[in-house]
Amino acid sequence: MSPRLPPALPAGPGDAVVLAVEPVLRQQLAAAGWNVRSVPAPAGDLLGLASRVTVGSVDLVAVDSVLTPLNHPDKRAAMATVARWVRPDGQLLLREPVVAGVDGTGWRASIYRFAHQRLRVSAEASHGPATVEFYLTGLSHVGFTAVEPVHRDGDVVTISAYRRG
Repeated sequence: MSPRLPPALPAGPGDAVVLAVEPVLRQQLAAAGWNVRSVPAPAGDLLGLASRVTVGSVDLVAVDSVLTPLNHPDKRAAMATVARWVRPDGQLLLREPVVAGVDGTGWRASIYRFAHQRLRVSAEASHGPATVEFYLTGLSHVGFTAVEPVHRDGDVVTISAYRRG
C-alpha cells in the first residue's frame, strides 16, 4: 500500500523536482506517480541551483523547508530561480516554517513588531522563517498565479502556486 499523500500534494503523473532536506517528500511524490528528481539543496546555497534544472522543464517543483536559513533577498532570488524551472501551467508547492506578520497577534507578533519597528532591524536582512505574506507576495512577483496557503500544521504552511501559461 502506498503512503497517504499529505494535504496539498497532487497525484502524478508528471516530472517533479524536489528540494528538501528530508527524503520523505520525494518518496511521497514518487508513490503518487511522479517522475521525481531530487536536487541537492545544501543549506544556504540555493542560488547555485540555477544550472541544475532546465528552464521550463518540470510540471511540479516541491520545496520543503530549505528557504528558511536564507536571508530574505536570497529567499526571493531562490523563488525566482524555481519559477523558471516550472513549465507553463505547472505547479509549485512550498512548505516552510512561518512567523506571524507585523499585523499578527500574540507574543511572536509582538516581538517581531518590537524588533522591526523599535530597534529598526531590517526585515531584508532577516534569516529564519518569514511571514506567509512574504511568500505569497514573492511568488506572485515571480510569475505564479493562484498563490494560496492550502494547509497549515502549527507554524508550517504549505503554499500552492501555478505558473502562468
